[in-house]
Amino acid sequence: GGFVRQYQIDVDPNRLLALDVSLHHMFNAVKNSNIDVGAKVIEESGAEFIVRGLGFIESIEDIENIVIGSHQGVPVYVKNVGEVTLGPDFRRGALDKEGAEVTGGVVLMRYGENPLEAIEGIKEKIEEITPGLPPGVQIVSFY
Repeated sequence: GGFVRQYQIDVDPNRLLALDVSLHHMFNAVKNSNIDVGAKVIEESGAEFIVRGLGFIESIEDIENIVIGSHQGVPVYVKNVGEVTLGPDFRRGALDKEGAEVTGGVVLMRYGENPLEAIEGIKEKIEEITPGLPPGVQIVSFY
């Protein structure tokens, strides 16, 4: 159980500018150092780029010590432009109900269908599957 863990690099844009290194250079250096890795999600100009990582990196230090370029003849490492941590994978679609995290589902009705019949059908289906749910699990409908 638990959350999927991933290496995360919190990049300081001011350090990138000061050391004349681009985010693109850093991304490519990390990717090339690990054969098949990136940073899971890179956000740039309002767009998200999802990258799958498998590779050989085994520690925070492995990432911190990746050379991403040079400035005035001195190597620039990932640790010079950001902080590397091990944290939870980015979550999408978490649902909160009255302050508690819950699992959710969405039921859609086709255009032109009768809403009352759809609601009754959903209620019947919930009654049908409730006995097979694990102990402590219940289905609660809300809008």
